[in-house]
Amino acid sequence: IEASMESIGSNVAKRGSISRQIAVRMAVGAVLVTLLSLSVFGLLDYRDRVQAARNAMDEIAQSAAPGIAGSLWGFDAAQAQIIVEGLTLNPSIGHVLVLDEKGAEVARSGRPIDDPERRLEKRVDLVYRDPVMESRVGELRVVADLWPLKVAAVARLLPLLVALLLVVTALGA
Repeated sequence: IEASMESIGSNVAKRGSISRQIAVRMAVGAVLVTLLSLSVFGLLDYRDRVQAARNAMDEIAQSAAPGIAGSLWGFDAAQAQIIVEGLTLNPSIGHVLVLDEKGAEVARSGRPIDDPERRLEKRVDLVYRDPVMESRVGELRVVADLWPLKVAAVARLLPLLVALLLVVTALGA
């Protein structure tokens, strides 16, 4: 019995008191739950940002489409170019491309984003409407860059991650 008591005493001395062991395990569990919560929060924040970008692209594309279609109908490529350049002044729009009905490029502005994982694209048929008829005159492609949205979502989590790191460091001391 005395030998077993000594081994229990040496184990307690090696690992610390039982209450300390429980506190450390609870802290580790809390850190893991917090990291999981932060991950879910980050994903939801990113999803909301992507949806807001989609909504902005829809509004921009739908509001600009009639003006660009009118420019294409009147063979005014310079006016179409001015409208397209104005669209890329919006920070959420990375690239705009206008094609005629045959698929030839008419106007372009912004920097193309080749990586499909990094882009969000909206395509709108350009239709010229007058009282007598409707005619498809081309296509408008509006592209948003997803990278700034990812950076913004991570930047929002950064202070929380730093605070978590400080708490973990304080518990470890």
